[in-house]
Amino acid sequence: MISTGDDFQNNWNFYIDGVRCSKCVQKLESMKLQHSELEEIRFNKTHNLLTLKSPKNITPEVIIKWIQEKGYQASFVENPAQVNKRLRLTQNSWLTRLAVTFFFTSNLMMFSLSLYFGAASDLKNLFSILCGVLYLPILLYSAIPFYQSAWQSIRSKQFSADLAIVVAFLWGSFLSYFNLFRGNSDFYFDSTASFIFLILLVRFFLYKAQNKIESDLNPSLLFKTSPLFEICRDPISMTKLYHEIEVNDLICMKQNQTIPVDLELQSQQAFVDTSIYSGESLPQLFQRGQTIKAGMVALSNDLKGLATGTFLQSELHQIFEGIFLHRNEKTKSHGKAEIYSQYLLQTVSALSLCLLFFFGFQSEWSEGFRRALALFTIACPCSLALSIPLASVITLKRAMESGLFVKTPLYFEKLQQLKGVIFDKTGTLTLGQMKFHSWDPPQPNLEYLRILLAMEQTSLHPLAKSLTRFLEEQAIQPIKLVHVNETLGVGIQATYQGQDYSISSIKNTVHSGLTGFEFSKGNETLFKAYFKDTLRNEALSLINTLKKMNLEIHILSGDRPDVVEALTKELNLDSQLAHAMLSPIEKANYIKKLQSPLINNVYLMVGDGHNDALALSHADASLAITGCAETSLRATDAYAQKGGLLQITNSLKLSQFYHRLIKQNLGLSLTYNLIAGSMAIAGYIDPLMAAILMPLNSFVVIGATVFAKPK
Repeated sequence: MISTGDDFQNNWNFYIDGVRCSKCVQKLESMKLQHSELEEIRFNKTHNLLTLKSPKNITPEVIIKWIQEKGYQASFVENPAQVNKRLRLTQNSWLTRLAVTFFFTSNLMMFSLSLYFGAASDLKNLFSILCGVLYLPILLYSAIPFYQSAWQSIRSKQFSADLAIVVAFLWGSFLSYFNLFRGNSDFYFDSTASFIFLILLVRFFLYKAQNKIESDLNPSLLFKTSPLFEICRDPISMTKLYHEIEVNDLICMKQNQTIPVDLELQSQQAFVDTSIYSGESLPQLFQRGQTIKAGMVALSNDLKGLATGTFLQSELHQIFEGIFLHRNEKTKSHGKAEIYSQYLLQTVSALSLCLLFFFGFQSEWSEGFRRALALFTIACPCSLALSIPLASVITLKRAMESGLFVKTPLYFEKLQQLKGVIFDKTGTLTLGQMKFHSWDPPQPNLEYLRILLAMEQTSLHPLAKSLTRFLEEQAIQPIKLVHVNETLGVGIQATYQGQDYSISSIKNTVHSGLTGFEFSKGNETLFKAYFKDTLRNEALSLINTLKKMNLEIHILSGDRPDVVEALTKELNLDSQLAHAMLSPIEKANYIKKLQSPLINNVYLMVGDGHNDALALSHADASLAITGCAETSLRATDAYAQKGGLLQITNSLKLSQFYHRLIKQNLGLSLTYNLIAGSMAIAGYIDPLMAAILMPLNSFVVIGATVFAKPK
């Protein structure tokens, strides 16, 4: 719990049992709509961890009750170690259930084989009874996960694969015991037990495979190099993963390593890249004793720092949580996959019933049950339901590996309807760093330049800093001034040898696209200095690429009209779509007016995650290429940690990759179900073979997704 004054914020974590699909996740996250006390809900499928935030003082017991009303079991978690313990318990539970099922199934099969091969009449009844007894643990224990899932389906009034499996399983069990009591040896204890064992085995491997894929989407992707770090300890050093680092560990950083935890610098000084927090691309110099945040990048070799916190306590961890807060958000593609799954399930169920009764009316109930169970098993829609979440996770991972932090797969889905791109100018199309351009007249007096440098060295204005760097590079030496005064918004005044000198902005420039100031002696203007914001290196090639794609290109800027017009000419853009002198509110209003809710056209807004936050938050799709990562991700769909404007084309490629994966996975799943289902109907596949072949579809989909690469 975090408390500040009279305001408090409860953060609760719960381990959830019984979550098997994206629909389960959506059911849990929908609690926010039903309980106003909840402010934020997110589910981590890798760890089965549900995190809730509430501004109201409610107890964990109340939340557990709400979760149970959704049909799930929940346990309150106080620290991360408990999560790992519960995960181990869950895995052990799987293994125990599999071991029990295997033991009783194998023994049951032994007695069943004796019956099939003609056991002696005095042993036949005994073996039949033993088969019924050995089957009971499977019926009453092994099948419990299927019963729980079926009950959830009934409560949510939805038909599911597990509900149909339970119906078929219980029907087979009923017929088996009915025939056993009648003294008829026509029962299905062996095949039904084997069926349950194989289904459990398949579910376990799928559970492990999905968790492996989900776990690949972890904070280690935030690190530019290896997430393994050297801990300096006398007499020897050791290495630790980022999440294993403890307070007071002395960390030895190499050049270009991403700092894993907050550090107190122990080296005398070090250069650090702070862009993930400040948006500033220039290296920053830190002195011994200063704090360096996790996520910054060491630019000096052998940087040493003392850990002042763990990774989970760092702002970098909060950034990661913010990136994937909405990764399970339902998209249109998710909705379509669920509809296809339901249609497939209903079709397979109807066909299974038709097979059962078709053969039943011919007094071949056994054959009808065999074919119906085989069809239902092998044509399970599991792979169809997996196809979209897998595509989402893999695409998000590929994006993060390329330096693009994306909050939700909706970003890739929206880009498929992209009509245009809206650019902020300063800091987006340009570097946002004013560089000296020219003098007017061309050759100022050297003494005046020395006075000018002395005045500019006292100022923090961006133009002053730029000019100071330029003059120092020209080996100009400043004159010592006794009195210098800067008035914000007006300029700088100084006195030298009884003469008044001043620096002030140019009121009427004749140089289009340039900005600058004039240097005066008394009321006489001696010369003017002009500056230009430099275009990003990749800007022109990117604009040409977007134009070839027939996308509209808009520019929104707060700069003067002549500056914006000069930029449009340099980029060969339509000046009618470039707008100057806009405030943040006017930019947001322009975007809202441009986007029509009645037309399925999407505009991508690209800008600074801090200065353009309002406009970015109103866009259909948004990408921040500068600014603090955490601030940017509050307002945007995506944040470019590296790559700048090139992340626009990368986003479009990843969007195509995402939709290609979805089509590929749906195609593989439906083709498999059609072929395998037809063979089951024709009687070429029995239930045991179906249970063995059933995971093949899911593993093919998983493999094809994992090894797919964006073009």
